[in-house]
Amino acid sequence: MIIQPSRGIVRPSPAQIAALTGGFQHLDGMGRGRKYGSGGGGGGDGSLHDVDSSCVYDLDATESASYGGSGQVWNNLVTSPADGSAQSVYNYNRGASSSSSTDDPTFNGTAGDNAAYWSTDGGDKFTSANGSTPTFINNLAKSSSADPCTVLITLSHANNQYSAWGTSSYPGYGISIQFYAGTWYIDRYYGSSYDRVSFSDASSYATRRVLAVAFNVRTGTCTYKRALNSRTFSSPSTFGSGTDNTNATNNAQILSTGSALADPNSRIYSVAVFNTMLSDSALSGCIDALNARHGVTYA
Repeated sequence: MIIQPSRGIVRPSPAQIAALTGGFQHLDGMGRGRKYGSGGGGGGDGSLHDVDSSCVYDLDATESASYGGSGQVWNNLVTSPADGSAQSVYNYNRGASSSSSTDDPTFNGTAGDNAAYWSTDGGDKFTSANGSTPTFINNLAKSSSADPCTVLITLSHANNQYSAWGTSSYPGYGISIQFYAGTWYIDRYYGSSYDRVSFSDASSYATRRVLAVAFNVRTGTCTYKRALNSRTFSSPSTFGSGTDNTNATNNAQILSTGSALADPNSRIYSVAVFNTMLSDSALSGCIDALNARHGVTYA
């Protein structure tokens, strides 16, 4: 509770708050304090870039700066993406285009409220609002020039299929992250072939959870680690045949992996992407920020 200055108490400055908390406070229009970490050298924009400066985009249904409650665009909170792109390059359209349609995810709740989320009816997705694929995304599945990547998603769902994030469908060239019948699958597509790794998820589908998947395919053999409702990644491992691939990927979609879509009543709260394989300490800082934003404890 902040005591008003009219009562004779001096309100501390943001710098004083930062010194006391080890981070800084972002106050939304409803006066809730949301603490973000101070590590990583971010630009002070309230996004996860302030936790780790490798953040390329940060989309969050609970932040009014990301979605104000109406319109077709889910906006990137990162003002200076780590790959040097403009902020708007990583904005996403509801549905396949900037026009309202039946494939638009539905916004639920009030703009800026920590309970807000997107839901689907089984045919919905987010697609890039940018006309061209950024170099960082373009290179993700190329064994010759791939950048490392971490995808951090908060979600829940009601059924047994959840297509979370992907740059292509099969056959094609790209990466996909999807869930089916109690198992998460991470795929790297290259033409009519693909490499796959999987891990089980015993959580109730309806449980809000945080998933982080970090990968690098530069050698052709994919180096990979993951964390589910945890501040600690699994030990790095490799999968795949090491097949060379120089083909570009498509822009990433959310709630879709190209042809596969999330089942009805799926929910997504936030998506963030980084151009590095995050460390455990960086992941922990991001989870602290998401816990504070969303008013829950993911881990």
